This record gives sequence, structure tokens and C-alpha cells, in this order.
Amino acid sequence: MAAIALFAALVGYLAVVAAANNDPSAPSQVFSDIESINEESDEQILLYTYLQLMEFDATDGVAIMRIFPFPNSSWGDSGVSSFEPDRTFYIDVDSVGARPIGEDSGNCSSFNADYIYGACDYTLDVPSYQGEGVNLKAIEAYPFDRYLINLSMDAEIGEGLAYEGEKNWNDLAIRPIEYTGRIGDFRASWRLVDGYGGDEFGTVDSALSSLNQGALSVNVALSRSVSTVFIVVILMLFTIVAACMLGVMAWSVYVGHRPPTLGSLVWGAATIFTMLQSRQEVFPSSPPIGVAMDLWFFFPALFASLLSTTALFALWIRRSDWVA
Repeated sequence: MAAIALFAALVGYLAVVAAANNDPSAPSQVFSDIESINEESDEQILLYTYLQLMEFDATDGVAIMRIFPFPNSSWGDSGVSSFEPDRTFYIDVDSVGARPIGEDSGNCSSFNADYIYGACDYTLDVPSYQGEGVNLKAIEAYPFDRYLINLSMDAEIGEGLAYEGEKNWNDLAIRPIEYTGRIGDFRASWRLVDGYGGDEFGTVDSALSSLNQGALSVNVALSRSVSTVFIVVILMLFTIVAACMLGVMAWSVYVGHRPPTLGSLVWGAATIFTMLQSRQEVFPSSPPIGVAMDLWFFFPALFASLLSTTALFALWIRRSDWVA
């Protein structure tokens, strides 16, 4: 039986490791098909838009996404981390703020001809709500919390300045490319959707119809990685088992089956200290105090441990019928 249990534990561990090693950033099939399309002609005016989710703070509900808007060879030169268009284009990103990366001669919306630009980091709000067709769980559900990040972007190309009366602007076709790595202990799922709050595109043609009009809307669903959930569950089990062990020890001393030794007090104090230390420093992403995990598991286990240790101390002080 012990060998079978050990084998089952090993299989479970290997399954968790295999799942944890998968790339947590995964575009949908339509998104991947759009990325892999080979354009028939370089004469087509396209804006290759590289998207990279850089940071995400679940507590504050804020994400940072880096955007590289590279023109294709028909109307500009692109390097590894910079580009130089030969005509002016504008992008409008629904963001609470943006800051340029690298060499930049303007801001993160106006890109003038014959200037060299780098990427821009955009700050995106991640609201926590439950609406029609949306089921989000905020940080209170840690480690089973989920989030939905939306990026909405419009692109135009033409002549003249965007805020002048005389101008000639046309929609600039967008080709998004996602290249996000790991986002802390989250895994990401990318979807091309039909506008903010819209449904996911079912076919490549329907997605291209929107992208060719210069409209890009992306939903990024974030959830904790398998390894993170596994670690949190193990830590919670440790906390509960440790509290139960202290309770059993205190009861055994109370009924006289075990002596009230100083070692039992040290064990109780060490257990409480380990609980507090692990809650503050070991849990992935350091979730704020007061999440559902605390209310249902950690606080009751901590209270039970304190009560058991206090009982052990009282028994150690009062009992005098044990010989050291």
C-alpha cells in the first residue's frame, strides 16, 4: 500500500510539473492563425502590432502592456526595438496612461514620418465585476481568482496633423502578434473579440474584417498557474494539519496520556511562528490579508493553534504529578 501511495504521489507531482512548464501565454486558434498569415504583397499597408503583457497587479487591478507598432516594408523601416515610418500614423489606445520606451520624438499616439520611435507601455485598468457574459473573481478568491484585461486600439494613416481641419486619413490595417512570456504566477489566454465586451471571433475572415478597418480589441484572461494553486493548497493543508496536531497534543496532555513537557510548548510556539511567517513570505504573490482562504482556513487554524498552545502552557504550569 505504501508503494502504491508513493507511486500515485509521484504521478501527481509529475503531472503538476508538466502543467506548470507549459507556456502560460496561449493565443486562441483565430489569434494564432492571424499571426501566421503570410501577406501576398508587401505593397499592402499594414501595421504589425506586437503585444506583450509586461506586468499585472491583482491587488490594484492594473496591468501594463507594451505595444510595438511596426510598419511593414512598404511604408517604413523596422528594427528589433525601433521603427521609422515614411508617413504619419496615429494609434488610439483605451488606456489610463502611456510612457514611451527608447528613442521617441513625440508621444504614444502620434507617430510622424521620418522619425525613429520605440515601443510604448500602456497602463490598463482591470475592473472586477460580474456582468452579462462575464464571470470574474477578484483577489478575494485567491488562488482561484481570475481576471479579464481588455485592450482596445484604433489605427489611422494619412497626411497632415490629426487635430487640423485639412487632413486625409484612412483606416490602417492591423496585424496583432502576441509574444508574452510568463506573467508572475499567472497564465494568460489571448482572444480577439468584436469590440469592448464583444464576442470572440469565430473565423479568421471575421477577425480580418475588423482588423482591416484599423480596429483591434483583445481580451486577455488571467488565472493562476497550476503550480501556484498546487503550492497554496499544500501550504493550507500544512496549516490545517499542524493545527490539528497541536489540538490532539493538548488533549492528550489534558487527559493524562502525555506529560506537559516544555518541548510541547516549544513545538506549539514554533508552529504558530511558521504559520505567520509562511503566510507573509511564502505564499505566491503575497496576497493581502483577509482573502477567502484566510477566513475559511488560515484564521481558524491559527486560532486553534493559539488555543492549543495556551492550553499546553496552562497544563505545564499547573501539573506537578509528572517526574521530569
